[in-house]
Amino acid sequence: MLLRSLRCSSQARNRLNVCSVDIGDKENLLQIICGAPNVRQGARVPVAKVGTRLAIKETESGELKRLKIKKSKLRGEVSQGMICSEAELGLADESDGILIFEDDAAVGSLVLEHGTIAGRLQARGITVPTPQPKVIAPEPTQE
Repeated sequence: MLLRSLRCSSQARNRLNVCSVDIGDKENLLQIICGAPNVRQGARVPVAKVGTRLAIKETESGELKRLKIKKSKLRGEVSQGMICSEAELGLADESDGILIFEDDAAVGSLVLEHGTIAGRLQARGITVPTPQPKVIAPEPTQE
């Protein structure tokens, strides 16, 4: 999902940023702790919410490490997800910061709907299944 960072406050002593992100419902903001140097207020960023599973490539071994995003506490602050870099999304082997989208990217939209993201994943041999719409059949009526 693509979200928009609303507020970011920096904690200089531990180089972490406390970010509040909008998931398309301003009444339900997520607090996410991020250490990336390029995170900024108002940025449109990809976010993995709690429960999301990522496959992250280990830099030394090159093997994929499976990571399930959990609610956690970092230096006393609650984090309800992860703001992702290109490496965490499988778009690059390494990354120096989070992936930031153009300012007109829709809040709450899927990352794969933007630019060349799907093509870049395919070029790296990564396929992402397209979610199938749920079909709800009407209940039969009794006559």
